[in-house]
Amino acid sequence: MSETEKLSREDLVDLIDQALDPDHPRESGEVSRLHPADLAEVLEILPPAERQVVWKHVEESSEAAVLTFLSDEVRNQIVGEMTDEEVLASASALTITDLAGVVEELPQQLSQAVIEALDADRKTRLAKVLSFEEGMAGRIMTLDVMSVREDVSLSVVLRWLRLHPDLPSHTDALSVI
Repeated sequence: MSETEKLSREDLVDLIDQALDPDHPRESGEVSRLHPADLAEVLEILPPAERQVVWKHVEESSEAAVLTFLSDEVRNQIVGEMTDEEVLASASALTITDLAGVVEELPQQLSQAVIEALDADRKTRLAKVLSFEEGMAGRIMTLDVMSVREDVSLSVVLRWLRLHPDLPSHTDALSVI
């Protein structure tokens, strides 16, 4: 995904106008310069026909991130226009919590196809998230875990963690089970 940029209001309007103008062919993905939340906000305010035109300019690698910021209604409309292959590709890039929200909104057959395309670990994690009712804390918890083989000592794990400062910033606990 290209690095997102802060655009002025005028630049944003120009970018969207050009994406909607058939006389100005743009590189696909040009609108992906926007942060996914900003792009989702733009998609929310556009009429459905124009929304689809702008959506076609979103890079495939950015689609999943943008989908997570859309309201259910707009996301369902966009997903409804996507091919099954496009939905599967976008779904594979979603976090488990975001995927849970999307899977429940998809038609049963497509939802099942998305679940079947997941690896065993992601299927298990998705099933765990879906077991919680919507609005419950368990539904929005991050279930990202790091597993360590039984034969690895705690001192080795701590050494590894100290050597890898690129852990997510929200990592605040280490549970030893």
